[in-house]
Amino acid sequence: MNQKLREKFEEFLTLLEADSDIIEYKATREAYENDTNIISKVNEYNVQASILEQESKKPEKDTLLIESIKKRIDDLYREITEQETMKRMTAAEDKLTMLFSEINMGLQRVINPEGCHDDGCGGSCSTCGGCH
Repeated sequence: MNQKLREKFEEFLTLLEADSDIIEYKATREAYENDTNIISKVNEYNVQASILEQESKKPEKDTLLIESIKKRIDDLYREITEQETMKRMTAAEDKLTMLFSEINMGLQRVINPEGCHDDGCGGSCSTCGGCH
């Protein structure tokens, strides 16, 4: 990367860091990481999912245990996703994904200007998901 490009890149990073979506994401992530209730539920969810995977691989499956674990996983999932902290985290992550997509699309336009359009179409029928 040449010096001018490096300077502009650093300027871009500074602007990006000050973007409201980035600031919101960082604050939301911190709130999520400090929410002991949700972290506890996520940890239990992960443990239950691991146990379910192990039980499902056994040649002689305990269907009652498997169903019990599945029910607990479903309950935990519902409890986690209903938490306000998780709703805010999901919304912040969605905004971040959109921001990253815009940045990626801009980079793709620089690299391949003929094959990259603002509507997301690559210009090639082989990668087409259907007409808009």
